[in-house]
Amino acid sequence: MSSPKPTGQLLSSDQGFDLRLVRELPAPVERAWEWLTDPELTEHWYGPWSGWAAEGHPIDVTLAFEEGAPTVQMVIRACREPEHLRLVSEDEYGNWDLELSLRQHEEGSELTFVMHQVDPQGVGEIGPGWEYYLDQLVAAINGDPRPSWEDYYPAQQAYFQDQAPDSAEH
Repeated sequence: MSSPKPTGQLLSSDQGFDLRLVRELPAPVERAWEWLTDPELTEHWYGPWSGWAAEGHPIDVTLAFEEGAPTVQMVIRACREPEHLRLVSEDEYGNWDLELSLRQHEEGSELTFVMHQVDPQGVGEIGPGWEYYLDQLVAAINGDPRPSWEDYYPAQQAYFQDQAPDSAEH
């Protein structure tokens, strides 16, 4: 099997930089939404979560595929079932402002994932991570074996670093 090709784009925005990735999901929007929000399904590609799933409320997310499986608290900023979810987290690892949008597309659905306010100097690590997680989501929906982290990092690091503005420009 060949290594996965990175697809993410680092885009300038009013707030700094956004990292945008798109995936075709082999499920209709309603089922894809379940894969993004049901803790029994999220545990297969990202990690389980617990808490009150409502706008403005925190949930605890276990990062099941990270070393030590740490738990982070995320606040649900927006939730419009079955098409839009926005989660925000602040911890020792930084600020995470994640937006996931679904739309019906051909036989399945299209997921647009955006991480807002990305530090362009860290995109070489962040980008491959989200490529990995989103490919893991597709594999979970299909019932395929999980991708291997080693195929993403450091293999995709240069692709993302090349998109970052030169630090001399700042």
